[in-house]
Amino acid sequence: MSINYYGVLNLSDALIPLLRPNARVVNVASKLGLLTRLPGQEHREKILNAKTIQDVSQVVEDYIK
Repeated sequence: MSINYYGVLNLSDALIPLLRPNARVVNVASKLGLLTRLPGQEHREKILNAKTIQDVSQVVEDYIK
């Protein structure tokens, strides 16, 4: 999680303010990041229902615990 989630999040937070207006950010990930690989429907539903980055981060923290 420290690389696959927080690494992307921290890099995005650092770079987005430096981008020109209307710039695009493309993140490439492997199949290991598919929601179907998460154990339990509960975690998948929480991520799918998340509305903000804070919501997703809370799901990640809960999953780590």
